[in-house]
Amino acid sequence: MGDNVNRLAHAFATALRATLSPTEMADVLQRNASGEYDGACASHDFCDANLVMADAFRDVMGRDILRDDGPPTDADCTLWNAAWTKAHLEGFPIAETQT
Repeated sequence: MGDNVNRLAHAFATALRATLSPTEMADVLQRNASGEYDGACASHDFCDANLVMADAFRDVMGRDILRDDGPPTDADCTLWNAAWTKAHLEGFPIAETQT
């Protein structure tokens, strides 16, 4: 799962930075560093970051996280959360290359 976590984290970070202006992204990073958003993310102040992650998930995994036959699987939720955590802790870097 590690490779998928890295790929999804980078896809999410890239998409989030494409969605937000540089000023908004700087505000997100500053707010996140303040501790006020512990366990959450200030990106939601500027966009629906879950939709950004859902698009990144589809791009990386080749399918939607939401399934027609029920809720997301535990494995998909674990991947989503691990990728978000990685992107968040690293400051949403844009990968120059993806493996």
